Amino acid sequence: MSTTHTGSRFEEENLAIQKTIMSTTDAIIHDDIIFEILTRLPAKSLREQFSLVYKPWCDLMTDPFSNFIQTHLNRSMEINCPNFLSTIYSIERRTQFYSSSFSSFDDEEVDAEHIINPFKEIGSETEVLATCNGFICLCMPPSKLCLLNPCTRECKFFNVGKSLYVHDCSAFGLAYDSVVGEYKLVNVRRSLSIYDDCDSLVDVYSLNNDGQATCLSTFGVPYRILNGDIPGIYLNGSLHWVAVHEDRLEIETIVSFDMKGTSFQQLLSPNQFRERASITGVGILRGKLSMLCYFPTGNIQIWAMNNYGLMDSWTQQFAIDETLFPSVCRLRSCTILNKNDEIGRRVIPLHFFNSDKILIFDSIHLVLYDSKQRTTRKLKIRGIENAPLKVMSYIPSLVPFKSATKVQW
Repeated sequence: MSTTHTGSRFEEENLAIQKTIMSTTDAIIHDDIIFEILTRLPAKSLREQFSLVYKPWCDLMTDPFSNFIQTHLNRSMEINCPNFLSTIYSIERRTQFYSSSFSSFDDEEVDAEHIINPFKEIGSETEVLATCNGFICLCMPPSKLCLLNPCTRECKFFNVGKSLYVHDCSAFGLAYDSVVGEYKLVNVRRSLSIYDDCDSLVDVYSLNNDGQATCLSTFGVPYRILNGDIPGIYLNGSLHWVAVHEDRLEIETIVSFDMKGTSFQQLLSPNQFRERASITGVGILRGKLSMLCYFPTGNIQIWAMNNYGLMDSWTQQFAIDETLFPSVCRLRSCTILNKNDEIGRRVIPLHFFNSDKILIFDSIHLVLYDSKQRTTRKLKIRGIENAPLKVMSYIPSLVPFKSATKVQW
């Protein structure tokens, strides 16, 4: 009886809110103003709260032919406050996902929402490959793909038709081709054949609405992608990775792949440190291509390319002392070969915030670095503090996919 009464009371309150909004909307707030307000709200709030208040709002947020969804996505990218997907591999080889957001940088711990794994198979690990427009590309090796939107709780499965190369020597990137209106998955994999005259092979897949992942092209490139477990960074119509050229394996560089073509280009780094520093990660800082560089002297620097494609436009943003990272200090005290290279691989930038803060994963901890205060602080995700983590950032969105399947959680 009490449950029915509570539900009835909620419905009455919800109806009263709707009547109030409709009356004030007609009298005071114009539709274009409401549009501007709603496109600036978090995707999760829109889906879980505002879509339930007023049916025309719900229709606006779910109409794939309106410009609301794309406008909201563009503004979410400008605000630059993503969610973070944590991957946990259980003893039973069952992959679990948790999504968290940092609404306040003062929080020592953040809550995490359990994201249901759309692959129901037990005994096989699900790999997180890449992200784009709020979609997360998952893989169940050897040949199953899934695009999952954690915000809308929709997913789309794809059959690849051949085995995907998901291992330490592979890298992935996901991008949307607006010309043909489809998502494309790029897989850069090491060439293991002695008959290949290239260092890596590139497979470009089209993720069609019919549920087929079609390989559009395969070609060779003279580059070897480093840190392949980090998805390619999409900017200016291209995917970006840290790589080395087959003729100069000791020097890292940034390579870009133009989604409209089939060519890789090298973005030259600043002359003043090219021979001395290791590039350990690439990202986006205030809308500009950025990289994290490690110097053997113990200095970690962030550089940004002010004019995309121009080498002389690289400028240093700030420097970080490696002693701020506990795992790096422990590694520095060890006696191992290629210690500097290993340290460089340990400090991976997950996200550059517009507030001059950087979220870094040092293989053990999530660390938030404040460039103004020059301090670091370990962050904990409530409930999974002691679990092994693989973390990736993504922008929550309302973007739909045709003939997608609803995921219940």
